[in-house]
Amino acid sequence: MRLVPGCAVLTCFMLVACGDGVVMPGGAGGGAGAADGEANRLDAGMTEAEVLEKMGPENGFERNPVNLDQTCLSFNYGSEAAPRYVHALMERNVLVRATDGHGALCTFEAGAAGQA
Repeated sequence: MRLVPGCAVLTCFMLVACGDGVVMPGGAGGGAGAADGEANRLDAGMTEAEVLEKMGPENGFERNPVNLDQTCLSFNYGSEAAPRYVHALMERNVLVRATDGHGALCTFEAGAAGQA
């Protein structure tokens, strides 16, 4: 099998565009793991229904415009005055990972608070 340099770059770009650097939405003040322990309530591989059962209704929903199979659900566990969010990254309605300690709803929009 022969690799074509242009394809390798495209493949590398797709891995970056669809990998850890862009996929997991972050948020103001959090996102480096389970900072507050709330994300520990969720396990990778859970269905969206199981996540909703554990966390209750989501406070935010965003679909990744680059990968339509990915969505991020936000769950507020803070107060209305000082919200703190769990971000649950779903792919094909299955939980990939969750982080907490975020100060904003998750979003895939570059440059926004809670950005990918």
